[in-house]
Amino acid sequence: MTFRIFKNSTTADASDTNDNYYHIGQGSRLPMGGSSLNNTNGVYDLGSSSYRWGDIYASTISTESLYSEGITWRFISKATVNTATTRLEITGINEVIDKEYLFVYMFITETSTSTQIGLFFSEQSGGSYYNNYINANGATLTSDFTAPSADGIILFDTTAPTTTALYNFGYLMGRTSGDFTCKFFNAEDCGEEYVNINKIGSGSYAFTTITSFQIVSTGGNIQTDSYIEIWAKDA
Repeated sequence: MTFRIFKNSTTADASDTNDNYYHIGQGSRLPMGGSSLNNTNGVYDLGSSSYRWGDIYASTISTESLYSEGITWRFISKATVNTATTRLEITGINEVIDKEYLFVYMFITETSTSTQIGLFFSEQSGGSYYNNYINANGATLTSDFTAPSADGIILFDTTAPTTTALYNFGYLMGRTSGDFTCKFFNAEDCGEEYVNINKIGSGSYAFTTITSFQIVSTGGNIQTDSYIEIWAKDA
C-alpha cells in the first residue's frame, strides 16, 4: 500500500487519507523512510541523549550493542572447561572501556590434592589480598594475611576435597582505576550436605594494561564442567 504525499492544488479523496492512516497506524514501531515510508533499519533513532524515552517494558530485548552508561551489565565472555586443565584465559579485555567487572564462577577440583585458584592479569606479577574465612562446620572466624604463592588474587584455597566436597562457587566484583580493586565471596569444598568454608575477601592489583584474565590452579586440574563468566560496565 502506497503512502500518499498530498500536494497543493492536487485533488485527494477520502481513500487516500484512509490509506495513509492505515499505513502509519498498524501498530508497528519499525522505522520508516523515503517518499513511500517503507520499512528500513540502521538509519533512524528513537530518542536521543537530550530527549530520552521514559520507561520501557519488554519481555525480551535483542540488540547488537548496548550503551549502558555504567547502569547495565554487558556479557563479555564465558570460559567452560571441556577437558581438565590447570589454566583458563579470557582475552579481549579493555579496562579503558570496561571500568567495572563481575565474575561468576563454579570450579570443580581434584580429590587427590589441595589447590589455590588464582586470578591473574595479562600474566603480569604483583598483587596482594586479604581474606576472612568463616568455617561453616565449626562456626569459627580466622584471618589470613599471607601473600599468595604466585602474584595475583586468590579466589579460593582448598584442602584436598573428598568426592562429596568437590565444588567451589563464588562471585567477584572488581573496578579498574590504576589498580584493580575487588571484593569477592566464595563457598569452598561444597557437597550435597554442607559447605566447609565461606570466604569473604578483597584484593588489589597494580597494573599497566589489562588485556586478559587468567584463572590458574596451583595444584591439580580444574575439572570438566567448571566455568567462569565475565560481565562488564563502562562506568
